[in-house]
Amino acid sequence: MLRITHLSTTHRLAVIGAAILVAAAIGTGVTRAAVPTAVVIQSSTVLDRTTMHPGPAGSQGTFQGLVSGTFTSSGAVNDAGDESTVVTFSGIYAPDLSSTHGVTTLTGADGTITLRWQALHHPFEDPSFSGSWVLADATGAYAGLQGSGTVTFTVSGEATLYPHLTELWTGSLS
Repeated sequence: MLRITHLSTTHRLAVIGAAILVAAAIGTGVTRAAVPTAVVIQSSTVLDRTTMHPGPAGSQGTFQGLVSGTFTSSGAVNDAGDESTVVTFSGIYAPDLSSTHGVTTLTGADGTITLRWQALHHPFEDPSFSGSWVLADATGAYAGLQGSGTVTFTVSGEATLYPHLTELWTGSLS
């Protein structure tokens, strides 16, 4: 028990007030989560096949490359800027299916958002393919955000050295 009998009345009231504020701050220990808010991110990017190289040792049929371009977003994040992606293609030797995954960094005026994603793709057969993403990291105004969603890639010029991708990322952030 805290004894405050030796303090003046003003100091006693200050100590009691501080104790009440601490008790109120501790409360029940429940942290309220932010309400999930929809986000839409649209990107225009190019895969630079000159950056393609074999994936990690022991991963037969795996290749990595770089994708870069720009993005705009609305909803939970209203920003625009540069997009960069390290993409990994696995199962490249499979006759009709490639597992594609990557780490995409969106760098806008208010901070960065890093998304990890994965998708299945039928190379050279279907110009569109979809997958899922999860927010892996965020800085600046976006620090502390969490979220996930789906992504759709539409490829044009897939057989060229620099195929163009239009990307649509949708989901929610909180």
